[in-house]
Amino acid sequence: MLFQLLHQRTPVPREKYIRVSVDSLEGMKCFALNFMRKVKEIQFMPNLYLYNCIIFGFCGAGRLQDAYDHFEMMQREDVRPNQVTFTILINGHITDGDIDNAIRLFNKMSADGFPPDRIAHNTLLKGLSQVGRLPDALSILYRMKKSGFFPNKVSYEHLLRCLCASYSSYAAFKIFEELIGHSYFFRLYSLNWLICILCEDKYLHEARLVLDTMHKIGKFPSNSTKELLGDKFFQPTEFHD
Repeated sequence: MLFQLLHQRTPVPREKYIRVSVDSLEGMKCFALNFMRKVKEIQFMPNLYLYNCIIFGFCGAGRLQDAYDHFEMMQREDVRPNQVTFTILINGHITDGDIDNAIRLFNKMSADGFPPDRIAHNTLLKGLSQVGRLPDALSILYRMKKSGFFPNKVSYEHLLRCLCASYSSYAAFKIFEELIGHSYFFRLYSLNWLICILCEDKYLHEARLVLDTMHKIGKFPSNSTKELLGDKFFQPTEFHD
């Protein structure tokens, strides 16, 4: 009945909604395959949105091979993937810990005529930052800006933490300035970390700017950061140019 209504594009009353519960990965795979078979039986041709939903489900469950099976199936049925399809698969690789294949697929997008959009760039940038691939993350950041895109708040946050973990204090500060320029604000933990590494590298002027920004938005440094500020901020020291 549900499929007939879909085929006729008839609105389904709320009380007639059907909820499906699948209690295993195998069950989900069987449901997806049976769903596709049933859709075709009523001559309701699967569209891009439907394929993207199924690929997203398999990626979310860590079933990348099943996701790729449907990726290939959609193309055999003349359903052309789009940037969303590729981004779902890129995120699937990142979630699976396979960052190299995420990069490969990202590069394949342009070659296949699907130039990465802002979401694709942000997805890969966040993934690279999460695993500490700083050179690759900075390369993607450069490509983003060259394409006219800028990171979102989550990507900025992960990139800042990656830079802090690498003790790239001044580069981290420049990312902080970019984020403030977009009216984004980092989490308190990240701001404390940034102040600490700036102080350790004697970028005290930059550390003061971060602290001032924190005060303006009603945030205050942690006790450990306060101790560091007490030692570093109020003693004569040589500043960087």
